[in-house]
Amino acid sequence: AQPLQPRERARAKEASEMRPLLLKGHTRPLTFIKYNVDGDVLVSCAKDHRPTLWYADSGERIGTYKGHNGATWSCDITRDSTRLVTASADSTVKLWNLTTGECIFTYEFDIPCRSVSFSLGEEFILLTTDAFMGTPPAVRILKHSKNVEDIKQNDEVLYIDNAHPGRITRAIWGRLNEYFLTSCEDGMVRKFETKTGKLLKEVKLHEKSIQMMTMDKEGYTIVTASLDKTSKLVDADTLEVLKT
Repeated sequence: AQPLQPRERARAKEASEMRPLLLKGHTRPLTFIKYNVDGDVLVSCAKDHRPTLWYADSGERIGTYKGHNGATWSCDITRDSTRLVTASADSTVKLWNLTTGECIFTYEFDIPCRSVSFSLGEEFILLTTDAFMGTPPAVRILKHSKNVEDIKQNDEVLYIDNAHPGRITRAIWGRLNEYFLTSCEDGMVRKFETKTGKLLKEVKLHEKSIQMMTMDKEGYTIVTASLDKTSKLVDADTLEVLKT
């Protein structure tokens, strides 16, 4: 093989190095980070009530989304990067214009909202709500539309409140929206059929609370992270642990 020329060596070195960026903007601890599909921007959520939009390559802050009165626990971005959804402890889920920061709709509840995720095709929103004043933790599927005039309050197509003994930390869609998965503070991952809400499978993956769960782009595997100081790679269909 021919030795690399100086310019080629410089390019190879640049490609192999990761450049850490320190993003300063929040005044309280971070709770969630979400990149858009293209990977050029990201949104950070925190306990300071204000989700923030950043350029991914430079770490420059683009702006903040003002409107929540409680910690924002999670968010999601549409595939075309035009709309943002956030879930907050102030008992609301808000839809935003990602670019302008305008709040275009607010789903109002009487209990804290935690995990939120757009479905494939973005016709639905998968939401989890916390236990509060005797109300058990629940999973909800809300109708969503690109036409704001078609979005309505309390327009739920599914509600499950009898499957989780503790806080639901994350809920994510499975392939083709046919099922969804939830992680819980009891260390369990549960798989539900979307149409009926039927519990298909539940597996204890961790000894302590699962803090985060995410799925690969193809929808074949999930990764969990837990307070038991382990992270697991799991088959999304069988919930079999592939690697710890």
